[in-house]
Amino acid sequence: EDTCSDYWLLPNGVGGFIDIRFKKQEFVSKILILNTRNGVYMNHAALGVEIELIKDGMVKEVIKTDVKKYPHWTKVELDAPVNSDSIRINVTESVGNGGGLNEVKLIRYSQ
Repeated sequence: EDTCSDYWLLPNGVGGFIDIRFKKQEFVSKILILNTRNGVYMNHAALGVEIELIKDGMVKEVIKTDVKKYPHWTKVELDAPVNSDSIRINVTESVGNGGGLNEVKLIRYSQ
């Protein structure tokens, strides 16, 4: 089990997104998302997300997926690696007071 002491929460009752910018362009082949529950309060969690892989300000790929309950990782495997320089994760559906995430991991394509 992977745990972390920090997390990202949306304000109560408000949707939103998180942007992650890379130091350089990367070919992304897999995305891992660890949901949150807001610690002992258990009042925030994402149910669904829309993931946008972006290069030079242009959306290259959009993936919609349900998010597993914490502490289970949601794994998104891309059909083909996507060259991108940033990613946006939109929380499209949440439970409790609002959405949030604990952790996001991007896996680079390696030959």
